Amino acid sequence: MKVKIDYHRSHFEEVCFYNNYGNYFKSVETKSSFKELIISLIIFLFFLSSSIYNEKVSIGLIGFSIVFIVYLIYYFIQVRKLYFKKKEIYKYLNELDKIAENILIFDSKKIEVIQDGKSTFEVWEKFTYYEISEIHIYLISKKANFLIPKKSMLPEDFGNLSDLIVDKIKL
Repeated sequence: MKVKIDYHRSHFEEVCFYNNYGNYFKSVETKSSFKELIISLIIFLFFLSSSIYNEKVSIGLIGFSIVFIVYLIYYFIQVRKLYFKKKEIYKYLNELDKIAENILIFDSKKIEVIQDGKSTFEVWEKFTYYEISEIHIYLISKKANFLIPKKSMLPEDFGNLSDLIVDKIKL
């Protein structure tokens, strides 16, 4: 089975940033810490306004200022991790932008990837994990990972490839 990948950066970005992955506020990785930060900010502002109104510093203000700072630091750590992951994704996509031709060849023993005439292959037994969703196929082997967006190939190729992967890779 031979599949020509019609590369469009937007197809890969859709897969890589699915479910608000790259968003610093709505991402799965930062969403809960952002909510905690907002809640602690609201409580901190309540104690701050109470302290200003009463013209004295309360223990609640001091306590929630510390809590707020801790949540702020935790949120920035999460954002930093996400920033570096996004940077790696953009680096990967920039490398893909340089490749003019992508062809996948699947047979009973291996997957062969041909990119601008350079060929690499991986035997089915070396794959340790696969994920098939409505928008992509993701294959993980011991030496390489393959991300194949559904929009980058014909719908019948996606279905045939999904069936072949399920048959060949035993988890």
